[in-house]
Amino acid sequence: MMYFAVLLSLFSYTLAKSKLLIVHDGLDSFNNLVDVLDYDIDVSHVRDTQLISTYENILLLSNTLANIPPFELVDHLEDGGNLLVASDSVDDNQLSILAKQFSIGIDKTPVTTFDGDKTLSINTPECGSKPVLLSSNSHSFTSKNPLSWTLLQSPPGTLNRNIISALQTTKNSRIVWSSSLDLFSNDYINDEDVCNRQFVKNLIDWTFNKLNNVQVTDITHYRTGENETAEYYYNDEANFEVALSVDDKPFITDDLQLEFTMLDPYIRATLKPSYTTKDGRSMVYKYTFRVPDKHGIFKFVIDYKKKGFSYIHKEMRTTVAPIQHDRHPRFLSHAWPYYTGVFSTIAGFLIFSVLWLNLNDKNDKKSNKKE
Repeated sequence: MMYFAVLLSLFSYTLAKSKLLIVHDGLDSFNNLVDVLDYDIDVSHVRDTQLISTYENILLLSNTLANIPPFELVDHLEDGGNLLVASDSVDDNQLSILAKQFSIGIDKTPVTTFDGDKTLSINTPECGSKPVLLSSNSHSFTSKNPLSWTLLQSPPGTLNRNIISALQTTKNSRIVWSSSLDLFSNDYINDEDVCNRQFVKNLIDWTFNKLNNVQVTDITHYRTGENETAEYYYNDEANFEVALSVDDKPFITDDLQLEFTMLDPYIRATLKPSYTTKDGRSMVYKYTFRVPDKHGIFKFVIDYKKKGFSYIHKEMRTTVAPIQHDRHPRFLSHAWPYYTGVFSTIAGFLIFSVLWLNLNDKNDKKSNKKE
């Protein structure tokens, strides 16, 4: 019976991990958002929320954290979870503490145009001519963080302020902080003349790793003429291949680099797309190079960090050894002058010996005839 209970709890935990938890302090204004999202969703009021750690993806639509400890959400990110916070509150102390953990400072004044209008119209590249409408507070970065950046700023005609910002950890956990709550509201989601529905869907999909999720589907290295190689020798021709996909499509980029390192990089090169895998979902990048004449433990390193895309860090170890005595070529092309000198000396000695012996025989015969 106890064994069955353990299995049931593990199954429940796994099931919750695959779901999206929407935490709210009033869902009436956001009902249509649930219909837009292609997720298995659990909904919970902010005051009743428990077991946050059992969910991988959390969408917080609330102006308060209530009883949710801010550091529990921080731990959630450190454990590989994702979080989207939408709040226009400037007074909730718990939210301010949470924001500070991501170097975000919440501004006290709402964003308005110069004529005092609180409704902002913002054009974004993915929406074309349709604007994104919202009213919003703003926030700013309290310190420089290379892992965070601004996704949406207030439009021209207002002070330049951050409305939506993103942070992606080195573990590829993603957090988005939106200082606008009504961006997600029914009024804007249902309006076909604006782009809120598509913008919000893309924003949520990115936060929860459905967009720009780069994956390494295969990685290998080998000596030319072989399938796999555990050890290389000086000046071997090595081949490195890595297959990348993004959202189940081939990932194409021109700034992917390979390093062949032993403490310091001995080779650094830009990888170029080579061919698409048979299933059509991945692009294979290949690079061929001569192994340096330095023995030791080397690593093939891919370290790709581009804002908006999943970070890639892959390492493969290999050994480079000196050439064994039986692997050297029998004759070296650049030594032919020496070989020629040796063999010409031998040939000259043999010819001289033959001529010398024959000449002595003839002289002996002549001397015998005279006598």
